[in-house]
Amino acid sequence: MTGTTELTAFLAELPDLAPSELLRLAATQQSADRSARDRAHASARMVADRNGSTAQLVDLQDKIIHWAEVHGAASGAGAGVAMVAPFLLVEARRQAVPALVDAGTALLLGDALDSTSRGVLTRAWGSLGRMSPAS
Repeated sequence: MTGTTELTAFLAELPDLAPSELLRLAATQQSADRSARDRAHASARMVADRNGSTAQLVDLQDKIIHWAEVHGAASGAGAGVAMVAPFLLVEARRQAVPALVDAGTALLLGDALDSTSRGVLTRAWGSLGRMSPAS
């Protein structure tokens, strides 16, 4: 499994995501091959069951969903964010949740997850240039 350092760094990046990045994540995720994502999710579930990471995956998903629901200026630190209405920011976060959960899952499971599944799960996040899709 990937060390907690990478996952912690990933989660620490969430508040810095700009609305445009959140929307790019959502769009990239929505354009992905659904059957490939389904296979990657099935593989991730199998790996998590096998190595006892299911509870950690649920906790990760809960953290990301909670972050998506939180209002405030703790996201998209940069010019122009203060002009985005809080509800629009929350909506952009919500739309990005599936891509973020997928990337976090790949980081949590690390090398225990096959490279094809890891690539599928990190495709959207990789589109931001913050993590290689092959990670």
